[in-house]
Amino acid sequence: MKAALLLALFASSTFATTNLYIVEVADASDIPAKRHGSQPHERLYRSLQERKISFDVQREYNSPGIFLGASISLNNAQDVANVLSADGVVAIRPVHTYSSPKPVSFKVVSPGDPALPDSESTHILTGVDKLHEQAIIGKGVKIGIIDTGIDYTHPSLGGGFGPGFKVAGGYDFVGDNYNGLNTPVPDSDPLDQCNGHGTLVGGIIGANPGNPFNISGVAYGAELWAYRVVSCFGSVTDDIVIDALLMSVKDGMNVLSLSLGQSSGWTEGTTAVVASRIAATGKIVAIAAGNDGSTGSWFTSTPGNAINAISVASSDNTVVPQTDGTPDIPAPSGGLVSSFSSYGPTYDMYFKPSITAPGGNILTTLPVPLGSWGVASGTSMSAPFMAGSAALLFQVKGKSASVGQTARAVFESTAQAISSSLTEGQPLQTAAQQGAGLVQLYAASFTSTVITPAELLLNDTTHFAGPQKITIKNVGKTVQSYTLSHVPAGTAVTLSPGTIDPTMSRVPLAATYATVTFNMAEFTLGPGQAQQVVATISPPQGLDPSTLPVYSGFIYATSGNDSVHATYLGVAAPLRNAQVLDDTDSIFGFNLPVILDPNGNPQNTPTNYTFVGGNAPTVLWRQVFGTPLLRLDLVAANIVLNATISARAVPLLSFSNSHNGGTFAQVPTIGPLLEMDFLGRNDQFATRDRTFLLSNIFANGTVIPDGSYKILLRALKVTGDPKNEADYESWLSPIVGIAA
Repeated sequence: MKAALLLALFASSTFATTNLYIVEVADASDIPAKRHGSQPHERLYRSLQERKISFDVQREYNSPGIFLGASISLNNAQDVANVLSADGVVAIRPVHTYSSPKPVSFKVVSPGDPALPDSESTHILTGVDKLHEQAIIGKGVKIGIIDTGIDYTHPSLGGGFGPGFKVAGGYDFVGDNYNGLNTPVPDSDPLDQCNGHGTLVGGIIGANPGNPFNISGVAYGAELWAYRVVSCFGSVTDDIVIDALLMSVKDGMNVLSLSLGQSSGWTEGTTAVVASRIAATGKIVAIAAGNDGSTGSWFTSTPGNAINAISVASSDNTVVPQTDGTPDIPAPSGGLVSSFSSYGPTYDMYFKPSITAPGGNILTTLPVPLGSWGVASGTSMSAPFMAGSAALLFQVKGKSASVGQTARAVFESTAQAISSSLTEGQPLQTAAQQGAGLVQLYAASFTSTVITPAELLLNDTTHFAGPQKITIKNVGKTVQSYTLSHVPAGTAVTLSPGTIDPTMSRVPLAATYATVTFNMAEFTLGPGQAQQVVATISPPQGLDPSTLPVYSGFIYATSGNDSVHATYLGVAAPLRNAQVLDDTDSIFGFNLPVILDPNGNPQNTPTNYTFVGGNAPTVLWRQVFGTPLLRLDLVAANIVLNATISARAVPLLSFSNSHNGGTFAQVPTIGPLLEMDFLGRNDQFATRDRTFLLSNIFANGTVIPDGSYKILLRALKVTGDPKNEADYESWLSPIVGIAA
């Protein structure tokens, strides 16, 4: 008898939705031999049929220049490799699931509550009030909100739907009963009166003034469009989110607001890629950075990690709106970065989050049946604040693509750096959590100086980019004399000393800073003139590199009251040295990785499995850091592995006999079981999201004979070369017997 092996998903929201994939295809013009042929989708389906691949089309994407492709379900998971070889296929990625977005905290405010109205402190903090005084309220700008829909019956949200109303359009992709697992029932009405999250978002952007609490949206003159991708409960798959992103572009949105996603730490992933491409066309895309601040660094969310999008962190309101008839009170952490706001940077050393906006203790709208008004906290609240800010910038500067493409840099360079504490003398908060600082709308709209680039990405010590060329341009109407200066931020100690674990909750800051020198520190520019300078940045010294210290700071160009800055960020260690795989017993009481038997006990001796009635092994591992590539391969039982995953030495693999079959990173293998790319680390509080069950279907469809084997697990280190065996951590399982 023969058996086969497949690693199938074992109940995890972190990974893919089983057998659902997003296939990206090239435009016909990109395939010279096919220019005379059919359209890309027709060519894809015909090619799959010719390969005898059984599939069903779930969604089609047809946005040339942004994304062409389809969401498909494969009736046989082994066909993934065959799909990738089909004509015109650029990539195939698994469909992922996002949980329904929720605030970190929330409470309802009754419209009849006698409490004093909110003072619009968030608008004062950010300069929105000054723009409102000039009637800059987002007129003529279209903002797409991709969320749970909006209760447009709310009086402060226009009281209706369609042309002429505040909520002028949109679409419901899912229906009221969609839970993320069943079939969506779309319609043209994005009304939400059961979830409420999108209405919280809508009020922050667009609530009309003159309400019982005397608040207003950041861009209450803008036109809102609601794209409902999450129902009353449950989750959503990212192929639906991509559909909404592309529809919003076709509908002519200038700004997009997304307050959903999942922790990742990477800039890859289909939704992030699509969002980034949209932003590159001149749309401003504001996305929540995530609410995982308690989980430590390297943990920002996708699609917020999209390279060209604005990933938005949260700061706390300076006042806490009261609902019991007492006056609003000063917030003990008012103006600081919210403790729940996620820490970056990304594993590929991109600057995420980009910027901070108010998101803690925000008074906004709720669906009328759910109470009409509420106070909520989360980066779900700061992202729409940023989207509203983008609408104001468009009204001031015009809606050209160049304004949209440079908006992130303008917002970042004019932001206000945030301290780590209200206590005098404490360091500035790390840019890995605050980004470039708290958005300042008035300064962004009317600055007379432009500094580029606004993000200085220094990378790690192996790939260090210390000398940075910076250009300062006088876009004002008068001569300006500039002085350059350096203000460091606290250095984030991202791993706990002496361990492989991330530092949790408030990541500790070291008062050990980078140093910066300039080739010129003072100069004068006439209107329209620019000056390039070289800032030479040296990483901080004396820090323990095993803690992966992330250093950051700000380089200011100041002329009178006009000041702009570029934000730098780097890590004072080689990222390649960061351990990826957890080899401790701290979570489960036994060392990882491990094979679990059908009873959930660690397999310590050779064991046979029949793959009948649940008699199958499970692979369990955890990651303490990200990996760009993880592989599970079936290898012969007599392979000798001389190094463990915890060793820093180069892994040495020896084979007592030659083997037929493929190779991976110079290691002969019998067959691949699993390959996954761009995996983030585990949430320290979600212990089993790296659990996979072996079944009796082989990953590539071939059948292997009964016999004894081992499973080789390998994780590529960050910045590692996938062709270099020394750049992998590896683990070899006990003998697994197949007796099917």
